[in-house]
Amino acid sequence: MTSTDTSVPAGALRILIVEDNHAAAQATGLMIEAMGHDYLIAHTPGQALMTAEAYAPDVALIDIELPGMSGFDLCRELRALPELQKTLCIAQTGWQHDDYRHRADSAGFHHFLVKPVYFDVLNARLTEIAAERPAS
Repeated sequence: MTSTDTSVPAGALRILIVEDNHAAAQATGLMIEAMGHDYLIAHTPGQALMTAEAYAPDVALIDIELPGMSGFDLCRELRALPELQKTLCIAQTGWQHDDYRHRADSAGFHHFLVKPVYFDVLNARLTEIAAERPAS
């Protein structure tokens, strides 16, 4: 987890990583940091919900297979929060099944990435998102 300071450099995104695998979460965080973005990590859906309200991420990078609540359901809950209406949700999973892509679309995910998520792929997606984000 990076600092709890809510300010980020101009052009940087605030990214909430929701991943129960601690090593995978940290590796993703290091990639995001190398790209110049800020991040926080939540290892459970409950942590994600509490963190997201205070952090107001631009992007929520959510693992589909989480303990206690699926990433699909977590995406629905995050998107229902008024303060997160502009947050883009990215599904990440090791499964490429069409059913998972359909369920991700139905849950409100904006993008779908297959693990392992490579630096170039994630960087390209986040660069697109940052470019499309209105200036604040």
